[in-house]
Amino acid sequence: EGTLDGYLLECETEEPSPILPKLFEKCELADVLENKHSMPRDQVKIWVCIAQYQSSFNTGDMVIGDDSKSYGLFHITNKYWCKDDDENPNFKNICETSCTNFLDADLTDDLACIEKIIKDTESWKGEGTGLTAW
Repeated sequence: EGTLDGYLLECETEEPSPILPKLFEKCELADVLENKHSMPRDQVKIWVCIAQYQSSFNTGDMVIGDDSKSYGLFHITNKYWCKDDDENPNFKNICETSCTNFLDADLTDDLACIEKIIKDTESWKGEGTGLTAW
C-alpha cells in the first residue's frame, strides 16, 4: 500500500512521455544530446545554439512560412526533409519520415534527419557546409 509521499516521489522520477512535446532547459538538452545520443561536446554546443534560436528549446514548435513549414526543436522543413499533409509534388522528404515525428520529446528521429541534412547539403555545396541548411 503506497502513501501520498510515495506517490509524489514516483511522479517526480517518472520519465517524460516521448510522444508529447517537450520544452527543454538549455543544460538539460546538452545533457541529453551528449549522454543519451552520444553527440560529441563540440557538436552539442552547436545544436544547443541552433535549438535555442530556432525553437526556444520547444520540440513542439512549428512555423508556417510562405512556401513550407518547419518542425520541432531544429525546425526541419517539409520542403526538403520530411512529409506532412501538404501533398506538394516538388517537396522531397529526403529523411523519409513524417514531419510530426519531430514534434515530440524523442530526439532520435530528429538527429537521424539532421545527419542526412548535413550530408546532403555537403554533397552539393561542399565539405564543411552542412550547417548552412540552418
